[in-house]
Amino acid sequence: MNLDSLPLWAPVLAALAYAAFVWWFGTGLVLMLEAAPGRRSPPAPVPGHAVAGLLALLGVVLAAHHPGPLAATLGFTAAVALWGWHELAFLSGRLTGPRQGDCTAAFGTWRRWRQAVAVIAWHELALIACGLLLAAACWDTPNPVGAWTYAALWGLRLSAKLNLFLGVRNFSEDFLPARLAHLRSYFRRRGMNPLLPASLLGGAWLVNELVAGARLLPPGEAFGHWLVIALIGLGLVEHVLLVLPLPAGALNSLWRWAMPAGRPEPGRPQ
Repeated sequence: MNLDSLPLWAPVLAALAYAAFVWWFGTGLVLMLEAAPGRRSPPAPVPGHAVAGLLALLGVVLAAHHPGPLAATLGFTAAVALWGWHELAFLSGRLTGPRQGDCTAAFGTWRRWRQAVAVIAWHELALIACGLLLAAACWDTPNPVGAWTYAALWGLRLSAKLNLFLGVRNFSEDFLPARLAHLRSYFRRRGMNPLLPASLLGGAWLVNELVAGARLLPPGEAFGHWLVIALIGLGLVEHVLLVLPLPAGALNSLWRWAMPAGRPEPGRPQ
């Protein structure tokens, strides 16, 4: 696929559209398989889940050794699939943390922070270990887009989790399965927190730097960069939506199609 003969805006728009679709559909697929509250089907079999994760990991590594927009697209897609694999492991309850109960500490205390870390510790360590593996496997390769994508998802998730802990106006706790309902006690609802402006400013600076670098490359070579830039941009939009005064259930409406049939529409708890 030769993109170098096209005007700059064509591959940029294609990357934005594809990243948005993968983000939207991938999130919905995870919810459909596991995360939707009230779902009574058992988690996916462990062997099948392991094979899916291995295939996604191999997709990232193999794509890293081939240049071009098709390989970049494969690496990006495989990285998102690998991230979804980790999320399913968490939402199924197989890989969470040593703590399983509600938060018992008062808001704003050091004990509350320790409890929040303990409830997701094993999952966070698994994410870091996988990221280090991808960094080593994709180091000095012609197409490390998959590793970049995974790193972007990890950074966005870490920022979002910290902001949820400190307090935001909106969070989709309705999407948590019953087995993880205790996580709601670790969230705090408030109009704003000091970290969110810093998260947005840091993310905007990063996007600006990445855009400046991508504009210096031929369209075909830059396509993978635009995919990662689009993903980070979508993550920043999600951060903004955390504090906007939105109607109840507005955030959930994007993935209503992924919710179990017959379940009431999700809404904001009072």
